[in-house]
Amino acid sequence: MNLSKPNASVAVANYARLAVRYDRSCRRIAALRAETVALLGLRPGDRVLDVGCGTGLSFELLHEHVTSSGRVVGLELSPDLARQARTRAAAIDPGTISITEGNAETADLGSTLFDAALFHYTHDVLRNPVALAHVFASLHPGARIAVAGLKIGAPWALPVSLVSIYRARKYVSTFEGLGEPWSHLLRYVPDFRWRGRRAGTGYVGWGRVVGTGAGV
Repeated sequence: MNLSKPNASVAVANYARLAVRYDRSCRRIAALRAETVALLGLRPGDRVLDVGCGTGLSFELLHEHVTSSGRVVGLELSPDLARQARTRAAAIDPGTISITEGNAETADLGSTLFDAALFHYTHDVLRNPVALAHVFASLHPGARIAVAGLKIGAPWALPVSLVSIYRARKYVSTFEGLGEPWSHLLRYVPDFRWRGRRAGTGYVGWGRVVGTGAGV
């Protein structure tokens, strides 16, 4: 099990191999995706950042809430997944949904702050304090966040945890922090709450930002 820091080069290589079947592999977490998006409490006109947007599988759900009066920006490291995300955005509403391709540590997220941010299975970003500082600097104080992902379950769920980790090895560059994947978020979202899913080997969480990276 790799417990080193997240590695962007490894992640890009992983997703180059996964790109063709990525959408199919995500079907089993479709219900969790919908649950996580709902926790954002989005309204028409909101600006939402989809961190690690992949191929844009959350775009339709996000667009339904913010409508064409809002804005959805997908941030994606992998060129292969970002290419598919652009195609999906164009099919839904190219005037509302856009893609920023790049590393979450440095990507240009613009000067207009976001009202909400989605982190759906973005373990590498969650375990990267530099990336989180950059992302949270683009959010309004009081912005809503929702998170879903993998974690280590209770001891009785060890067989399920091992299966989940085996599956995840293709999607993450590190397994560091699986006991509490959201720990770095607490600097920005001290009221963060979560509930377990999939026998405790998954979770969904939510909360509000108390300030930007510069103000916490």
